[in-house]
Amino acid sequence: MTLFFLPGVGLRDPEKRLKGNGKHVVLDNAKTLSEPAVKAVMTHALKKAAVRFDKKTKIRMIIKSIAAKQRPRRPSTVPVSKPQ
Repeated sequence: MTLFFLPGVGLRDPEKRLKGNGKHVVLDNAKTLSEPAVKAVMTHALKKAAVRFDKKTKIRMIIKSIAAKQRPRRPSTVPVSKPQ
């Protein structure tokens, strides 16, 4: 899994946990979120955020799965014959 930071460039990351031009952390397992280096990156990202979380609003987590083998996103193009 991956934890993405949309405005990730410029985050402090002394332990070099950010990958992909400083925009994501690879999560090997759920315990990775508790690592001090990852927590520090998340804390810094929250401090730099232009829009703060509303503490009154219920926070939810969205997990999306990406399969190793995906179906094509659109049907393959089949040449269309023109009527004569």
